[in-house]
Amino acid sequence: MAFNAGLRRNDLSEPLREVVAADEVRPPPPPPELPPIRFFSGDRVDAFDNDGWWVGTVSGMNVEEGTYYVYFELFMVEIAYHPSKLRLHQDWNKGKWSVSSGY
Repeated sequence: MAFNAGLRRNDLSEPLREVVAADEVRPPPPPPELPPIRFFSGDRVDAFDNDGWWVGTVSGMNVEEGTYYVYFELFMVEIAYHPSKLRLHQDWNKGKWSVSSGY
């Protein structure tokens, strides 16, 4: 099954396509009812970057700038984000979305 999440190839020539098994396709998570006012170190979050949502872990906060540092284990990199670019990560389990309990 091919799926296009709005991402484009690096050269922007066409939509990015990836082939996945049908049982890996799930609906997008619902928007949070009340976004958290504050994230905490260790919270599992999704960060909006490069036209998509990426799973990471809050590793710190810059109080002066009001940004959160998010560590992405897959890429072994830490990036600062404004809270408006973050949401609590949700897991798809048994046909329902639920807020992640962490790694």
